[in-house]
Amino acid sequence: MSISDLKKWIAFSILPIVLIFLIINSIIDINTSESNLIKGKVSEIGLSESIYRQKSLRNLSNKKMVFFLKLENDSNKYSYSIKKHLITQKIKKGDYVNIYYEKPQKYQNTISIIQLEKGKNILISKSEFNQTKYFLITVFSTSLILYTLIIYRKLKNHDKTSYYK
Repeated sequence: MSISDLKKWIAFSILPIVLIFLIINSIIDINTSESNLIKGKVSEIGLSESIYRQKSLRNLSNKKMVFFLKLENDSNKYSYSIKKHLITQKIKKGDYVNIYYEKPQKYQNTISIIQLEKGKNILISKSEFNQTKYFLITVFSTSLILYTLIIYRKLKNHDKTSYYK
């Protein structure tokens, strides 16, 4: 096997490994999202700017307006996209809530809410989070299958046209 063949083999091998990693990561996110739970009384509520900084050479940052909550005896801000700003009418300071959240990101100033409950009422449903993850799993799986088929067909055609038979 020559160096160029080795480079091609490594290049062809990286994409499936990345896709498999992304599929497994999405499945883990769905399964572990219920374990991140915090309960408490609302001390602050409103709209805020969520900032996500990417660790890179250019220090890119992404800003967006979000609905946020702060709980008593907790310094973290828990946020959800601005589409849910109507929730501010359903929650008041002093209300007791359950917040299921994503694991905190190192370069993010707020923690993302997966599900928000007030008593027995679900104000933000985990099903929206799950739908996003299921969509990503479907896209990654489809890409992996198509990539495998393309490589298989390429190798199959290569055998038919090979001069070294």
